[in-house]
Formats: sequence, structure tokens, C-alpha cells
Amino acid sequence: FKTLQQNPEKYQYDKSEVVAHNGFKYRQYLTDVGVDTDVILQEIVQWIRESNCYEYGDLVDYAVSEKFDDWFPTVRSQTIFLTAYLRSNRHKPFKKIDRETGEILE
Repeated sequence: FKTLQQNPEKYQYDKSEVVAHNGFKYRQYLTDVGVDTDVILQEIVQWIRESNCYEYGDLVDYAVSEKFDDWFPTVRSQTIFLTAYLRSNRHKPFKKIDRETGEILE
């Protein structure tokens, strides 16, 4: 099995280019092959912190309505990690972090 990186000469279809016919629900057959889940999780965690999201349901709703192609597959497949992260932050205020220096701001 060769990954996308091993076949750069092959055309890489964007998910938005896929056309389904006769009601076929192709998204359920898509996998995260070639997707850097850690980068997407970093984006999701950053959004959780910035939006003060505390509930997995709110995260799922946002992913479905605003980031379906980008986030939803990861949100769906990383349920245990994300629910644990959300639960661990429910009763503590988020600290603001300076993005350039990494310093924790009060």
C-alpha cells in the first residue's frame, strides 16, 4: 500500500470535487490516509481554548456546520481524546498563551 506522498505524480482529488450519484454516501468510506491528524487536533484544541468550548456536542455541532471536510472526520475518530480533554478543562479557566513567546498570560 503506497501513501499519497509516495505517488505525487497521481492527481490528488479535493473532497469538494467528488460527485456522488444515486444517493451514495461516499463520505462514510473516506479515511484519514494522508491527513495529519495531529495538526488537525492542534487546530481543534486551539479552537476549544479560544471559544471556551466545554462540551463534545458543541464541538461536533461546530465541526459539522463549519469545518465538515476538515475537522469532522478527526472529531468523529478522536472521541476519547477530545471528550477527555474537554472534561478535564470544564472546571478550570483556560489560560491565555502568547502565541509568539509561549508565555502564559494572566
